Amino acid sequence: MPGKARPALRGRAAPAPRGRTLLWAGLGLGLLLTASAGVAFPFWLDSAQRSNRFDPHSPQFRAATPALSSTPSPGASATASPSPAGTPTSSPTPSTSPTASPSSTVTPTYTPTVVPGGAGATLAFDEYEAEDGTVNATVIGPSRTLGNMAAEASGRKAVRLNATGDSVSIQSLHDANAIVLRYCIPDAPAGGGITATVSVYVGGVFLQKLALTSRYSWFYGMGGANTWNIPYDDNPADGGPFHYYDEARSLTADIPAGSTVTIQKDADDLAAFYVIDLVDLEKVGPPLAEPSGFLAITDFGATGVPGHDDGPAIQACITTAAATSQGVWIPQGTFYSTAKGITVTGVTIRGAGMWYSTVSGLYARFNLVANQCRFYDFAILGDTVNRDDSSPDNGFNNDAGAGSRLENIWIEHTKCGFWVGCCGDWPSDGPTTDGLVVTGCRIRDTLADGVNINNGAKNVVIQNNHLRYTGDDSLASWSNGGAGKPNLNNSFLNNTIQLPWRANCVAVYGGSGTMVRDNLVSDTYNYPGIFVAQQFSSTLFAGATTVQANTVLRCGGLFWGTNFGAVCVAPTEGDISGLVLKDLSVTASTYYGLQIQGAGKVNSAQIGNVADAGSGLYGIQAQGGAKGSATVDGLVVQGSGGLAPGALAAFTFVRGSGNIGW
Repeated sequence: MPGKARPALRGRAAPAPRGRTLLWAGLGLGLLLTASAGVAFPFWLDSAQRSNRFDPHSPQFRAATPALSSTPSPGASATASPSPAGTPTSSPTPSTSPTASPSSTVTPTYTPTVVPGGAGATLAFDEYEAEDGTVNATVIGPSRTLGNMAAEASGRKAVRLNATGDSVSIQSLHDANAIVLRYCIPDAPAGGGITATVSVYVGGVFLQKLALTSRYSWFYGMGGANTWNIPYDDNPADGGPFHYYDEARSLTADIPAGSTVTIQKDADDLAAFYVIDLVDLEKVGPPLAEPSGFLAITDFGATGVPGHDDGPAIQACITTAAATSQGVWIPQGTFYSTAKGITVTGVTIRGAGMWYSTVSGLYARFNLVANQCRFYDFAILGDTVNRDDSSPDNGFNNDAGAGSRLENIWIEHTKCGFWVGCCGDWPSDGPTTDGLVVTGCRIRDTLADGVNINNGAKNVVIQNNHLRYTGDDSLASWSNGGAGKPNLNNSFLNNTIQLPWRANCVAVYGGSGTMVRDNLVSDTYNYPGIFVAQQFSSTLFAGATTVQANTVLRCGGLFWGTNFGAVCVAPTEGDISGLVLKDLSVTASTYYGLQIQGAGKVNSAQIGNVADAGSGLYGIQAQGGAKGSATVDGLVVQGSGGLAPGALAAFTFVRGSGNIGW
């Protein structure tokens, strides 16, 4: 929204013993951080221990953290500070090439994150950090310097393959037959990207090539006055590159559990270098069958032939289905929409699965213009290469009316995943979004927001989704004042969010009754992990805004000359009332764990049971000019300065019990 995770995260339902969950909590630096990377050391907690999951006074937290200094100071441990080199208040120097350090072979120890009932989504895939694998190449990072290739990688490290034979290997935890590779390859000399392949081996035997492209990555001008202007600079001659990464996905032959999976640069893999950030492995079930009462888009002329525009056939199928009270079926295959967005009038659209049924192209976008628009089990793979805020090139657009739903939808290479509000095809006084559900979705590699709820949306539930590398707020509730009605009672629950390359993981701009709970957020590039702000002409906050039981890893950063905290409260354009922050685990923040900033007033906020470990400067900062008060109980700061010095005359922390380290 300000342009207008990593956990070593995996998400399978049970590599741990049944009834257990993995906590990436606010553990102490001696176990949790290496150099500035913020590498997590897991604690396994059984179900009886979950009540202590975010308790800074629990034995798990206290035993794992170093003894507190009576006078903590920022940067007391050189190996603990995750802040970029140099003075954090100055603009980091851009790097046009990765910061590389040769690495010896590292044997991986994998512990997938499984969090039913805890922070983050329950995911169908296992995610493996490349730098934690067996590395026969160069590890880059850690870094948090804007423009550095490692700073945009999960965990702030990656592996660079330079020469033929360079490789990185991981060991599969479970049977798999699908792979996702997060990577970077060079841009073309004049921009626009290149294509290349990289080789995949299983157990030392060649499996297949993965087709890669840099068409959707590489912007320029980092460090210049126009770094964040939209559209982005795509001219390599301007230097200062950023936005390096993309993902490739492919079904594969069977990969048995325990297999060694190797990503390798072979002689016929012709990119000058490959930076490998992570690998996802997944066991994908067979394609779903067409249900009864559905019309297939192929019966209306959709062919799935590249170069043929299937959009009119899809539109005709939707129109007929709406008139006959039937559903729309997208068969297995890739279908193309290349000339016009697709209007949806209160029908259900289903596919054979997000790995099997795909709508692709620049106009792979669905405009909702009625209640009860429902979408299940397919992918949208767009073709947006730069951000144009006058164009609605989003996977889904407009107010959703009543009772709409997205479930098991994969969205990539669009501007936004779902812009839930007025967007050209829907009148601003149309039916308000009410009861929208977005669940089980994967939204990745966008050029703006993942899901932005606005225009007076209410009772929306965004739950159990995975978002990675969005180009603006991954999830946002923007109660825009121009709508004439506030957002009301919306919830962001149990989502896993990684690596937004501009803006926040979760943002709340005004409105009433917003709940942000049990989310796992990590590795913001330049903004907070969680942002509660009176900004962008939003309506005033009303009722309770609750931020609870979230885990925040390696967040905060430098944007527009401001050093942002990992969890930031910003009454910039007006007061914020009714805010509750509780049961939070905040770890390895770039500058500050908890920050209050802005010219307005924070009215009687409640802060309770917060564990902050290893912030780069201080655990808490009330920026100069901050006003208001907060009642604080059980806020524990470890491994950094406690409360930042500064002008606190106008802001009062009312200290209750259990506060330590500040």
